[in-house]
Amino acid sequence: MASGRGVRGVRGCSEQVLGDGRGAALGFPDDGRGGCVAGAGRDEGRYQFFERGLFLWSPSTGTHVVHDAIYDAFHAGGHESVLGYPTTDETDEAGGGRMQRFQKATIHWHPDKGTWITDN
Repeated sequence: MASGRGVRGVRGCSEQVLGDGRGAALGFPDDGRGGCVAGAGRDEGRYQFFERGLFLWSPSTGTHVVHDAIYDAFHAGGHESVLGYPTTDETDEAGGGRMQRFQKATIHWHPDKGTWITDN
């Protein structure tokens, strides 16, 4: 326990994503940080931070994982209050990149270009 990683409870959307394998690379829950927030259009959702990412859930979008460079852009871009909740998990994009759609924008990543955000 020197690392501070005791047993942490995971319920709801996080439990669902861990169970289906989408969250396997995210590590342990991060100090129990999680909760309920009002996001795009006051769509109340839930979130759970992990060591290497975040799960977000809302009634209209379901549960999606946000991590790595796309999470960094999501964080810098204003989180769900600006970009909305994720509507997809990350997917491949032409030319070797990745992308993830949110309610109000799409975040793109490419190894040569970094990340950028486009409006939906």
